[in-house]
Amino acid sequence: MSDRSSSTPFPNQYNQIENYHFSYAKYHGNSHLEFGGFRLLARNNILVRFQTYSSDGTLIYTQQSYGTAVFFIKLYIEQGFLQFQFFCESSEEANHINTTVRVDDGRTYVTQIRQDVVPCNAVVTVFGVTVATSTPGNTWCCLVNQRTGPLFLGGLPTSYRPNQVAEPFNNFTGCLEVMKINGLGPLVLSNAISRNNIDYCR
Repeated sequence: MSDRSSSTPFPNQYNQIENYHFSYAKYHGNSHLEFGGFRLLARNNILVRFQTYSSDGTLIYTQQSYGTAVFFIKLYIEQGFLQFQFFCESSEEANHINTTVRVDDGRTYVTQIRQDVVPCNAVVTVFGVTVATSTPGNTWCCLVNQRTGPLFLGGLPTSYRPNQVAEPFNNFTGCLEVMKINGLGPLVLSNAISRNNIDYCR
C-alpha cells in the first residue's frame, strides 16, 4: 500500500533503506514510484536505463492532467519487446512505436525518448541496438509549457485512473532509473511523492 510524503522521510516499513538518495530502484511486480510532473517543451527528452527478465511491464507513464485524453506517454514492455505509446491533443488515435528490441533477457538497456509536441511525433533510441520513429504527423499540441500530471515509474497505484486508451497496465519487475528528463535528473527516491515496495537495485 502506497503512502504520501509526511514529516518523516519514509514510513517505518522503509526504515531498512539507509540512504534514500538513490535513483536505480528495484521493482517487485507490485511496486511503483510517483513523482511530480514535468513541464512540456516543444521537444522533450527522457533518458532511462533498465534491466528485467519480465516479459510485460510499465516503465513510465504520465498524462497531461488527471482523467483527460489530451496527452499521455507510456514506455512499456509487451511480450518481451520494448514499446512506446503516445497521444496528443486532436489526435484521432494513439501513436505506437514497436522498437522490435527484445529486452527481457536481464541485460541493461539505456533508452532515450524524444517526444515532440510541435508537431506530435516521437523517436525512441535503444542505444547500441536500434532507433525507431513514429510516422510524422501534422497534429500540433497546444500544451507547450504546461505541466504534466504525476509521473509514474514501474506501474500505477490502484487508486489512479489513467487514460483508457493507454490500458492495459502491467507492473514492472526489475531495475529502472530515469536518468534525465529535459536535462534534469536523475529522479531519486527521496523526491518521490509516493512509493510502494521499492528497494535498491544492486
